[in-house]
Amino acid sequence: SSPFSGGFTQTAFTVTSDETEKTRTELLSDEILDAWSEVDFCQFQYIDRVIIKSDDGARWHVGIVAQRVKEAFERHGLDPFKYALLCYDEWGHEDAITSVVPAVYDENGVVLEEEKLVIDKAETLPGQRYGIRYEQALVMEATLQRRNYSKLEERVRKLEEK
Repeated sequence: SSPFSGGFTQTAFTVTSDETEKTRTELLSDEILDAWSEVDFCQFQYIDRVIIKSDDGARWHVGIVAQRVKEAFERHGLDPFKYALLCYDEWGHEDAITSVVPAVYDENGVVLEEEKLVIDKAETLPGQRYGIRYEQALVMEATLQRRNYSKLEERVRKLEEK
């Protein structure tokens, strides 16, 4: 319910890709790529940023909308959740976690700091959220472009043979 936002690394993350840890390595099917071809990249602003910064102050992001991926795959008779590309999470209510910081006294018993209640974790309201694994989306996009390029090459080759 509280996604990580932003961050910095010196280099990109390394993802395990060892063949000995994989099974059923297959090419992406035309059905998958046909469904993916219907997913449009778009620009958008995050609602919470618009609330805080206004329409003019919130930055524009580019990407895809998870529900549109779901719809495209379902139109092609594919279960979109069979692929690691699309995520969906639900969570229930969780109470806030608090602790008490005791008062601080000087050597004469005079209160220097009052006892205070500290919220260690805010209350979580129930909710749900779709997500996209962008490295999966970008690989799918690259595969689609590679397929399209190969088809165009074949068409050009046939035209040149005439």
